[in-house]
Amino acid sequence: MPQPLSSLFVTCQNEEQTVRFAEYLGELLQPGDIIALNGTLGAGKTRFVRAIAHFFGIDETAVSSPTYLIVQSYPAHICLHHFDLYRIRDEEELYGSGCDEFLDGEGVCLIEWAGRFPGFLPKDHLEIAFEVTGENARQLVLSAFGSKHERLVSGLKKQLSEADFQD
Repeated sequence: MPQPLSSLFVTCQNEEQTVRFAEYLGELLQPGDIIALNGTLGAGKTRFVRAIAHFFGIDETAVSSPTYLIVQSYPAHICLHHFDLYRIRDEEELYGSGCDEFLDGEGVCLIEWAGRFPGFLPKDHLEIAFEVTGENARQLVLSAFGSKHERLVSGLKKQLSEADFQD
């Protein structure tokens, strides 16, 4: 298994901090970025996607987990593609859905439950693991695989050095 080029640990004490952290990431996202979101049910993955969508100017109430659609696209200054791989049975179903075509596109891909199909992700991506540490508290572990996404971790470290997060 490949090792990340860089990592970042972020403690969000409440939902507001998680939303603010998602906005920090949203500031840095560029077309072609692939973000893998992993964690248990209820860990905050979809809420995180909604916060990024809101930052992009998308009505966050329109963003729901696309469990039955596999991928939902939201037009914005950068198109946001929101995937949910939770109900996908196997790689044949995953690739048969055509959602792999979004990975080489001009949008940003946020992929919930990406850990179920690690071979689906391009080598260069950012993984965010969500760990529930309290009722509203989350530990986020970011791992950059590839130089393109290492820039995100570097940018976030710079932003967080000026914010009230623990890293």
